Amino acid sequence: MPDQQVDRALLVVLYNTPLNLVLGPDTLGEHGADIAELQRFFAPLHQAAGAEPMTAFR
Repeated sequence: MPDQQVDRALLVVLYNTPLNLVLGPDTLGEHGADIAELQRFFAPLHQAAGAEPMTAFR
C-alpha cells in the first residue's frame, strides 16, 4: 500500500512507536534502503522520547 507510507511514518512519530513492518522474501531487496533510512531517522527520536517517564494522561 504505497499510498499509506507517509501516513504510517507520521503515525510512528506521533505515537512514538517503533516501525512495524511485515518483511517477505523480496522486501529487503526491493525496499531495504528505504527501511534503513526510516530506521536511521526514527531511532534517535524514539530513543530520546522513550527515555522520559510518563507523568500524566492529559
